[in-house]
Amino acid sequence: VIESAGTVTAGEIYELATTLNNETTDFVINYVSAQGNKTANFTVTKNEAYQKDLYVAVDGTSSGSGSIDSPLDLTTAINYLSEGYTLYLREGTYDALDLESTVSGSSKGMKTMSAYNGENVIFSGNSYVKASYWKIKGISITGSDSAGLRASGNNNIFEYCTFYENEDTGFQLGMGSDTDPLTWPENNIIRYCTSYNN
Repeated sequence: VIESAGTVTAGEIYELATTLNNETTDFVINYVSAQGNKTANFTVTKNEAYQKDLYVAVDGTSSGSGSIDSPLDLTTAINYLSEGYTLYLREGTYDALDLESTVSGSSKGMKTMSAYNGENVIFSGNSYVKASYWKIKGISITGSDSAGLRASGNNNIFEYCTFYENEDTGFQLGMGSDTDPLTWPENNIIRYCTSYNN
């Protein structure tokens, strides 16, 4: 038992640090409230995160070192980025962006994804940012058959991003299907972004 009686507040992220001693660890959460009880099970796989900025390229590989001369692929880099560090994306067209909540930063340190040195970085397809505590800077989203980018995490910053030629809105804050205000994204900043031809 890591914590026997933690108190959670509706609408707030609850954080509990622990140490992973095994390659995979099974967790069980027993949640009790006035509205009823719920049990959730999930497995965490340990990854040794890089304590440095990482470079990503369209032709990057999972075996790269993450340096500018040996870039990683995007999926690997996202999974290994530590809080307080930056993913620098090299120029090119990537598949749709998908940042799951499991790769969130925290109140102790944001994660950043930025186009390297102003290069033209494009994501094509239905893109999602479900994670929290990310700064997304200088990317473009196009080619979605729905909203270009749907953002549902909290405490994110979107800067100098461009959303164009998507079938619905270029940028949508919230997933659009949940009516419970306690699940709506909070404390996000969208600035210096452009949306057109959506």
